[in-house]
Amino acid sequence: MLRLLQQTLRFESLQKTCTRSMGKMDQFKWKRPKLRRNLNPRLSVILKEDYEKLGQAGQLVPVKRGYARNFLVPKGIAAYATRENMRKYLREDAVENVDSKPQICPKFMAFLEKTNLKIKRKPNEFFEVNEHQIALEYKRQYQLHVPVNCITVQEPIRSYGEYLVNIAIKEGIVVPVKVSVGEKVPKDLSAEEEKRQLKI
Repeated sequence: MLRLLQQTLRFESLQKTCTRSMGKMDQFKWKRPKLRRNLNPRLSVILKEDYEKLGQAGQLVPVKRGYARNFLVPKGIAAYATRENMRKYLREDAVENVDSKPQICPKFMAFLEKTNLKIKRKPNEFFEVNEHQIALEYKRQYQLHVPVNCITVQEPIRSYGEYLVNIAIKEGIVVPVKVSVGEKVPKDLSAEEEKRQLKI
């Protein structure tokens, strides 16, 4: 009887540990990842006629799905942007005008024209400033990425002074930029030591 009681107690404790571990196993089950919805869904439509809020006839316009489905398409103002509808309604001159216009911010052009890129070189050393160094300095000083192939220098700069360098922004649009090369002044250690002593 005592043995039977001991065996049942062992079985109950085993049962409790198994149920506990099974509960813990639930956390390791694969869960389907939650998909993020597109909060601003857009649909491309082609305008059949001029519409004041969106554009002119023949333009490809992105609009919200519900607006296209419930208002524009049923009223005949627009058509879905399928291949057939694109051939039928899309104006080729509207597409060409969008591509041919240079879209350059005038503030950016003014910024490039007024900036003076300062490059420091060690004295009494041979140096050469070329397109690569100019691109690196723009990245370092202004956090502005200028591709090397857009920078044109007539010949590498080998002496101190101010120079004009051309940067091509788009085909036919070139901005002259000032680049001044100067001496890197070494810090005077004795002056720093004097300042430290005065503070103490």
